[in-house]
Amino acid sequence: MDRWHGLAELLKKGFVDSCLGAWVVGGAVLAVSGSSYAYYLEHRVVEFIPSAPPTPYVNPYQDYVDASKITRQMISNPRLQYRTAVDPSAIPYATRQVRDITFEAEDGVHVFGRLYESKLDASAPIILLFHQGASNAAEYSPIAPKLNGMGFHALAIDSRSGTTRFNRHNQTSRMHQGTTNILGAYLDLEASLDYIKREGFNGPVILWGSSYSASLVFKLAHNHPHRIDAIMSFSPSAQIGLGLLVGEHVSDLERAIPVFMTWAQFENNDLRHTFFQNLPQSDKSLFVQKRGDHGSLTLWADRNPDGLATSWGQVEEFLDRFRS
Repeated sequence: MDRWHGLAELLKKGFVDSCLGAWVVGGAVLAVSGSSYAYYLEHRVVEFIPSAPPTPYVNPYQDYVDASKITRQMISNPRLQYRTAVDPSAIPYATRQVRDITFEAEDGVHVFGRLYESKLDASAPIILLFHQGASNAAEYSPIAPKLNGMGFHALAIDSRSGTTRFNRHNQTSRMHQGTTNILGAYLDLEASLDYIKREGFNGPVILWGSSYSASLVFKLAHNHPHRIDAIMSFSPSAQIGLGLLVGEHVSDLERAIPVFMTWAQFENNDLRHTFFQNLPQSDKSLFVQKRGDHGSLTLWADRNPDGLATSWGQVEEFLDRFRS
């Protein structure tokens, strides 16, 4: 009996020691994990987002950023990708600089954007890039540098109707306290047209819209017919409200500018075909992608691997008329 009692005491002691050991080891793991997380919180790189614009307003993104500097920084510190959202492998030799900018819309809203300047002068054509819903200027991070390589300047903006996506905050919607509906975003598109004029860009101006903005660009062209030279409309929104809006501004465009319209096969519907058929231009082209994605995302390699080359081929063919 004493033998069994001794064995029980031994097993009991071993169990307690094991638990204590596991507790000590587990505590050490938690301590290391906790300190690592604390280090991450202390050293992570995040974008500076002021809670409210100071008075007078100072743009925290106004400084010029050289594209090669961005590349070097991102290679040495991948955490900076969160700040820049520019893929270093996508920056071609033709990009002179990439800079984050801001300007004011008619109603006082501060609109943020990213300007991709090619190595050509201010007389080169410029493309205004407008994102889809729940998105931001980073929708064009893999697209704008390629446009630079084709001989175009490019400006991608954060319109007020958008949000955080593609590892980037929508600065405009975060700072704007008012309505962020898609029709209100029209003022942001219009302000971008005024911005490039103030900056001295005097070449042809091409509007490029994605989803809801692919519809709003027609209103912009209608209101500024002599300042717009072409429209590119990717998956124009089929919502009834926007359909009526576009219907008002498609058929009475004062200037018959060339239009490129496209959407994926899965997005095919009668309303979109009506958009295209109502265009008064003789110079218009429609490309229904057999394989593709919604809006400008159809030009992302990971979103449309099978149809990418064909989609880019159609884009290049349309834009070729503006290349010197």
